[in-house]
Amino acid sequence: MGIAATVVQYAERLMDAQLDVTAGSIVKRHLQARGIAVRTATRVTRIDPDESGAVTAIEFQDGSFQRVDVVVFTVGMRARDELARNADIEVHPRGGVVIDEGCRTSDAAVLAIGDVACFFEGRRAGRTGAAYDMAEVAAERLLGGTRSFIGSDESAAATVAGVEVASFGDALTRTPDAVDVLYADPVAGVYRKLVLAEDAHTLLGGILVGDASAYGALRTLVGARLEEDPASYVLPVRG
Repeated sequence: MGIAATVVQYAERLMDAQLDVTAGSIVKRHLQARGIAVRTATRVTRIDPDESGAVTAIEFQDGSFQRVDVVVFTVGMRARDELARNADIEVHPRGGVVIDEGCRTSDAAVLAIGDVACFFEGRRAGRTGAAYDMAEVAAERLLGGTRSFIGSDESAAATVAGVEVASFGDALTRTPDAVDVLYADPVAGVYRKLVLAEDAHTLLGGILVGDASAYGALRTLVGARLEEDPASYVLPVRG
C-alpha cells in the first residue's frame, strides 16, 4: 500500500501479556521483515498538529521525533484506582490495586476484583471471566472460606501481520518449579514452548509462534499428563 508503519509498545516486548521474551522478539522480527518498524519500551509523549489540526509528528519519551500522517491508538484498559490511592491502599506502579490470592488489598478489610485489581506482579484481568472468578473468591472469603484466585484462562490465538501466534494456560511460566520445553528457530520465525508441572509431564500452558496449528489440541490438554515425550510436541517433524 506504500504506507510506512511503526508499532510503538510501552512494554519491554510485543504482546507482553501473552508472549515471553523470545516469542516477542520473533514476532518483532516477523513485523520488521514486512517493513514494519517496531519500538518497544517506549511511549508517545506528544502529538504535534498543524494549523488545521491534522497530525504532523509525534514525540517519544526519549525526546526523539517522527513525522507521521496518521496515529492509531490501541490503549487497552487503565484501572480507575483513585479511590485506593486516596485511601493509602497499595497500588502498582503501572496502575491497579494490588491484591493477594484472596483478593485482599494491603488493607485486609478491603477487597478488590475486576479490572481495577492487580495480581501476579502487575497483571490485570481484562476479561469478564477473570472478574467472575475473583468475585467468587471474594464472596467465599467474606463467608470465611479459603478459596484462592490463581488466575483465569487467558488463552488467545491470532494472526499478527500474517504470523500465527497463540498462547494458552500458564504461558509465562508463573507456576513454581514449572519446567519449560521449547524449540526456537528465529531465522524461520518459529517458536514452540510447553510449560510443564514439576513432574515434567503435566501440561500447564504454552506458546506457539509461526505455526499455531496445534493450539486447539494442546489447549484441551492443559492439566492433563502428556502421554508422549513432551519434546515431540515442539520439535519439528523430520521428513
